[in-house]
Amino acid sequence: MGYSREVAADDTRDAVAELLALRQLLYALTARVFAAEPDEELATWCATDEVGAALAFLAEAMADAGGGAELMDGTAIAAAAASGIGDGALAAEYMKLFVGPATPLAPPWESVYRSADGLLFQASTLAVRDAYRAAGFAAAGYPHEPDDHLGTELGFMAALGERALRAWQVGDISRALDDMQHQAAFLEEHLSLWASALRDRLMAAHAAASAGSFYAAFADIACVLVACDDAMINELMAEMERHLGAAE
Repeated sequence: MGYSREVAADDTRDAVAELLALRQLLYALTARVFAAEPDEELATWCATDEVGAALAFLAEAMADAGGGAELMDGTAIAAAAASGIGDGALAAEYMKLFVGPATPLAPPWESVYRSADGLLFQASTLAVRDAYRAAGFAAAGYPHEPDDHLGTELGFMAALGERALRAWQVGDISRALDDMQHQAAFLEEHLSLWASALRDRLMAAHAAASAGSFYAAFADIACVLVACDDAMINELMAEMERHLGAAE
């Protein structure tokens, strides 16, 4: 498989599981970063070997896809998280960037970037809600909060990724394929259309010294994941369909 180490044909089932697990971790991590203020648990998570390995995997995937930029490595992310969380700087930065009370520097909702007036609860928000429902999910803040927060959208991909992994592990290939199809559609119709615009705002805030590098780096990680994931999903679905055909 192109996005994991080379394996013998008999080991493709394990390779699929490995790739599913790596994707799920990356979506879960980036979802947590953007969903709420940082805490010590996030700092500890960033410092784990599994996060470092997942980021190294993503950097390799980016290089395979022809990407020229470098991702912040796991050690630097862990140091930034521990330092910023310890002195409260990252929590204050999170509020300034994404919440308020003043207008957020980088509003984290899809509708802001995809509607002409930059407003919340627009057509794209309802489309996101419908996508969640079609896959059997609902946003935690429904119906009082916009469903199209970046943390929520990334969390949706993480939840689908986890469900696909579990289905694959128990041999429910049809279920796994269905979850992958939902992910492919959500990437195409939502995340790939606006995540880079939010990243650009965070990069601009960092360049203007209005914010540090932590959230800009994680936005870049999320965008690289979104950009590489179409190829990963296609590869996974091809393997799943091959196994399904062999079982019939």
